[in-house]
Amino acid sequence: MILNLNRFMKVRCINNTGKSIKKYEYKSLKKGQLGRFGATEHTQFGLEIGKEFLVMGMLFGEGALDYLIDDGGYISAYPYPLFEIIDNKIPFFYLFTLPDEFPPARSITSLIPNRQKSPSSV
Repeated sequence: MILNLNRFMKVRCINNTGKSIKKYEYKSLKKGQLGRFGATEHTQFGLEIGKEFLVMGMLFGEGALDYLIDDGGYISAYPYPLFEIIDNKIPFFYLFTLPDEFPPARSITSLIPNRQKSPSSV
């Protein structure tokens, strides 16, 4: 399968700490309290500032947006404020999904690749 990487959304890391995303919280957090991104001000994300990543999907929910990025061959979820968008393309074969149950136990929706469509022609 040949995958055209020029058709994926791309982001660049601009922050890598919980402290840097604290300003995006909806409310004040107590010291050591987890925020809506699942991080405290002391959280260190293992990302290199300036490095570019392909966005393999997105998760929306619990008041936050995470990018699913290709982090050295592993797909990992990271909060959006850690990145700037450098290419906003979203592949045509992505699907928007809702939780399987209603009302959902957790309100997480996603934008992920459609396994039925082959990206080889993309």
